[in-house]
Amino acid sequence: MKRTFIVITIFTLSVWLVGCSRPAKPANESKKVRESQTYFTRVNIWYEHPEKVLAINYQRGLILPVNTKVGIVKRTRNLIVFRDLSTNQRFTLINTKHTRKTSAELFKVYFSSTSIDLGRFSPSEQENIKNATVAVGMSKAAVVAACGYPPAHRTPSLNAELWTYWIARFRTRSVRFSGDTVAEVR
Repeated sequence: MKRTFIVITIFTLSVWLVGCSRPAKPANESKKVRESQTYFTRVNIWYEHPEKVLAINYQRGLILPVNTKVGIVKRTRNLIVFRDLSTNQRFTLINTKHTRKTSAELFKVYFSSTSIDLGRFSPSEQENIKNATVAVGMSKAAVVAACGYPPAHRTPSLNAELWTYWIARFRTRSVRFSGDTVAEVR
């Protein structure tokens, strides 16, 4: 009995020492971004209220343009708080289940440490991106820059022929592609 107690005690202490031998990694360390760094928006971001910008990116209200310089204030499991560096306006991007993305994945599709080269698009695509509109003949990449990524619960793959965007909670707009080119907008 005494021997069993000693074995259990030694085992417990060993497990405790191994567990404590490395400093614990803060729970949010993997979510850290460099707050002092300047980032750029990768897509046009639609919003009605800057403090509640849904990542489903309803296509109404005002637009924060692609390539806007922003600073990240904070990132959590469901939020990315950022500031437009030219106006100092603060925005809160709220992740929803419809994106089917983690906060880290959402960050990568909305923000970049370098600006997006809009020169790779045709002049008409550049105009549509500037106006956040979709027109027949645009490439998929131009549609993403103009409107953002379509919510994954209705468009699970960017290889799909049909992308669905939300205008409002119960109104959608569909973009049909033929290959990489917009064939129809409805």
